[in-house]
Amino acid sequence: MTMTWTAPVAVLTAEATGWHGVWTLAYAAGQAAVNLSAAPGADDDLGLTFAALDVSYALTELESAWTDAAVAVPAVDLGPGSLADRDAAVAIIDGLLAAAELLAIELASGPDVPAPVVLRAGRVLALLGSARAKATGGVW
Repeated sequence: MTMTWTAPVAVLTAEATGWHGVWTLAYAAGQAAVNLSAAPGADDDLGLTFAALDVSYALTELESAWTDAAVAVPAVDLGPGSLADRDAAVAIIDGLLAAAELLAIELASGPDVPAPVVLRAGRVLALLGSARAKATGGVW
């Protein structure tokens, strides 16, 4: 599973630009978290489920400002997850979320970025950070 997720993630993170890139990275991470949390035997692992929920809230924030976000870019599903590779899969999910955060910071840090965009980026960053903590077993 790790090998099948690694190549598409490398392309996603290298090619992501703009707010659509943030959406694509976050969507892929959220879907991967859902897929891994749905793997047989993951019943006690609620961190991934709650991480995916935070990502869905972040996606909603992005879609409320950029209504074409969900249709302008492809929705990437990395495929099913396996608990045998859980640590590697969580690292990939964390990397996708970190890439989305870095891109959002870059987009919100410009000198001419309007205040509403900065505020929305702050909400998205808080949700993505929360998702990272939940997915990786951090304090939440």
